[in-house]
Amino acid sequence: MKFDRNLRLAALIALTSFSCAHQKNSDQKISVIDSKELKVGHKDLNFEKLKSLTSEHDVTFTKGTSSNTHTIVGFPLINVLNSVYGDKWKSFEGILFTALDGYKIDIPTSRILKYNPILGYRYKNQDLFTYDSKGTEGIIDLGPYYLAWDNIAHPELIRDGGYGWPYQIGQIETIRYSSYYSKVFPFKKVDPAIREGFEAYKKNCMACHALKDQGGQKGPQLWPYPPLQRFGREKFTQWVLNPQQLAPQTTMPAINPELSLKERRMLASKIYLYLAALHKSKN
Repeated sequence: MKFDRNLRLAALIALTSFSCAHQKNSDQKISVIDSKELKVGHKDLNFEKLKSLTSEHDVTFTKGTSSNTHTIVGFPLINVLNSVYGDKWKSFEGILFTALDGYKIDIPTSRILKYNPILGYRYKNQDLFTYDSKGTEGIIDLGPYYLAWDNIAHPELIRDGGYGWPYQIGQIETIRYSSYYSKVFPFKKVDPAIREGFEAYKKNCMACHALKDQGGQKGPQLWPYPPLQRFGREKFTQWVLNPQQLAPQTTMPAINPELSLKERRMLASKIYLYLAALHKSKN
C-alpha cells in the first residue's frame, strides 16, 4: 500500500524537526548557567552586577491548566532594561531573547511594560532550578535565567500557552520591527490575513524555525523550504495541530493547546497563508 505523499512530507519534516522547548545543555553551557552570565545590549552582566542594578522580587505562577503553582525569585525585567538603556528601550517595538541553545523569541515592548515579567534565577525554597518536561527532553536546566510572568494576577496570559516563557536566557537586545523583520515580511501591499499570519508565525513558530536565517535554530528553516509548498493547507493544519499523529518520533509540540480547536485551526490557516505568500514572493 502506498503512503500518502503528504504523510511522507510530514515524516521528512519530522526527521529534521526539534521541539520548540529547549534541549538539554551541553558541557560548554554548564559554566555559563552556573555563573549566571547575561548580555544585555552591549553590556556583559554577571550575577553580582545584576544584583547591584535592582532588588530581587519573586512571582508566583501556574503553568497551563495545572492548579500547581511555582514561585520564582529574580529581577524585574523593566528594572534591568532601565538600568542598561535608560528610557530608550521603550521606543523599540520588541525585545529579543536568545537562549544558550539557539532558541530566539521576540516579545513586544508593550507587553513587557504592561506585565513586567521577572528574570528568574531560582525557585523559592527549592535547591534545583530545573523543569521536568515529562517527555524526550527529560530534566531541563532553566538557568541562567528564566522569564516568568504573574499569570495568576493576569490570567489572560494563560491563553498564550508557552509563548513568552524562554529559559536558559543568555542575551537580551532591543529590535525595531521595520529593520529586523524586513527580510521575512517583504510585502508592500498585503492582505490583512497574511499580516495576521506573520504575527501568528512570530508568536508560535519563529522561536524554533528561522526564515532566511532569521529566527531560532531549533528546527528546520521554513523559507526557503520547497517541501512546504507541496504540503497543502489541510495537511499543514493537521501537522501543527497534532505533529505526533503524523510523525510519532517528532518532539515538536502542538500549536497552543490553551485555545479551542476552532481557534487553533484558524491560527494554523493564517500561518499557512503567510508562508505560502512568502514562498511566492521573489525575495
